[in-house]
Amino acid sequence: MYKIYSVESRKGGVGKTTVALNLAKALVDQDYDVLFIDCDITGTPLTSAACHSPFWKDIVKPLTLNASGSNLIHFFEEDYLRGGGLEMGMADLLELEKGKVHLMGSEIYDSNGKLIIDPRLLMDDMHSHWFVEMIIEMVDAFCAKSKSEKCAVILDNSPGYVGIGKSIREWLTSEGCD
Repeated sequence: MYKIYSVESRKGGVGKTTVALNLAKALVDQDYDVLFIDCDITGTPLTSAACHSPFWKDIVKPLTLNASGSNLIHFFEEDYLRGGGLEMGMADLLELEKGKVHLMGSEIYDSNGKLIIDPRLLMDDMHSHWFVEMIIEMVDAFCAKSKSEKCAVILDNSPGYVGIGKSIREWLTSEGCD
């Protein structure tokens, strides 16, 4: 069992990521194992930004999903949609570290600025449903690996739930979240 915190706003640039990161840090300070999922596919390249920040670099731990690192979009496009990934032992890939915010970023561009996946794909119902299905499997794998009774998931959402919003809302509603 885990707690889910969804940080959202219809407007961009209002501090959702800052609030979400600080909430994650507060939960880590209370001995929670925390998984931070950046669902803002077109926003700040969070994994890179947090790892280079003097404050956050010692607090966050990007989770490696495959050779490309911790980018959920790249993993979705290269592995998940092609039938690989989670069913092949995702929990074994996760290296959890106590006292860290475990981070999964979601960038539609790679580190060279090349488009990984067309964002219009994530805005259609089927792809967004599959993307959130993948996130749910990752959350379950993270919490199973953690074996802690104090496990939390932070979702840093796109403004107005752009793209995967409907599927995230359906997931949260099915979990009993308001």
